Amino acid sequence: MDTITLTHQDRPVALAAPTRFWLAAHIETLPAGHPRKTHVCFMAIYARDVLTGATPGPYTDVDAERFARPPNASCRAF
Repeated sequence: MDTITLTHQDRPVALAAPTRFWLAAHIETLPAGHPRKTHVCFMAIYARDVLTGATPGPYTDVDAERFARPPNASCRAF
């Protein structure tokens, strides 16, 4: 199975596969709706899309960050 390790701020935050993803413990323990947890989940969705061919690859954390960041969001929020 193909997987992608996602990093955010130089730390591994998740592992994505075509049908699911796993959050790192320090992200998993954040409450639902926490901005960082939400951001990482959207990064994982982007990784899934690359793995399934829905989005052209290759995967990069920079592209995943861009995909996950809401419009008009401050970089400091993440």
